[in-house]
Amino acid sequence: MARGGATGQRIGRLAAEVTSFVDRRREIAEVKRLLATARLVTLTGVGGTGKTRLALRLAGELRRAFPDGVWQVDLAGLRDGSLLEYAVAEVLGIRGASDPPARMLGGYLAERDLLLVLDNCEHPTMPGRSPPPGTRSLSPGSSTTRSCWPVPPRTLACAC
Repeated sequence: MARGGATGQRIGRLAAEVTSFVDRRREIAEVKRLLATARLVTLTGVGGTGKTRLALRLAGELRRAFPDGVWQVDLAGLRDGSLLEYAVAEVLGIRGASDPPARMLGGYLAERDLLLVLDNCEHPTMPGRSPPPGTRSLSPGSSTTRSCWPVPPRTLACAC
């Protein structure tokens, strides 16, 4: 895969933003700070608090910091946690390697500077894992991680 830095092209895959983003400057700054010091940051909170939305906005803002791209891996349909490496490899476009998936993915990621957004990590079949050296991962979910940040629910002012 070509690196995006030299050509100016965007590398990666993130879902398009189709709704407006409610201002969360404080939250974005705090998660950026955590991501600068931890290889894996998990955003926690009850359903509907905006964990995925916050992760995707943050990943979009960090595109330039990761020459090998920012990549969203949606794990909602994954029913077997042992297939995690295959799901990540598919999104990254890694195919046909004969190595075991963990070794294949580890070798691939060790040579790159990228951000993975692992979405829907709250499934009980998803074992807590650390990303390979050099890789950062932002995970909306509730897995065991190196750094965890609770996403507060948004409060709406009454226009009464």
